[in-house]
Amino acid sequence: MPKPSQAWTLIAAFDVAGKPVPKARPRAKIVGRFARVYTPAKTKAFERLVASSIPSDAGQPKDLIRVDLRVYLPRPKARPRYMPKRLWLEPEPYCRSRGDVDNYAKAILDGIGDWLGNDVAVVDLRASKHISDQPRAEIEVYTL
Repeated sequence: MPKPSQAWTLIAAFDVAGKPVPKARPRAKIVGRFARVYTPAKTKAFERLVASSIPSDAGQPKDLIRVDLRVYLPRPKARPRYMPKRLWLEPEPYCRSRGDVDNYAKAILDGIGDWLGNDVAVVDLRASKHISDQPRAEIEVYTL
């Protein structure tokens, strides 16, 4: 944790419209006598969408970076069994279905990787997964 005298400074906050896609495992294909490893097209397309959503006036991140992610998935037609009715009635409740939250975070971090320079600079990552009538990803990037 940073010292109380140190405060995080917001350098960019933006939304990525559309259904978020979790980072898929790399695939391998045999070409001749060699294996070619590649990222699935759906994942690459989402990473490009994230990169294109970075505001043009966003400042350049410094040494230490904090990223806050909120992923909003499409609301199912029926209430999932695991979800209590009181949560289902909320506008954007937490959810546990459709991909691991860490895989959504990986895809988003890979999408903003060129702008960050290197995601090894991310020292604080906060991610949550919700359902909503408007699927999207909300991203906030802070620096010390």
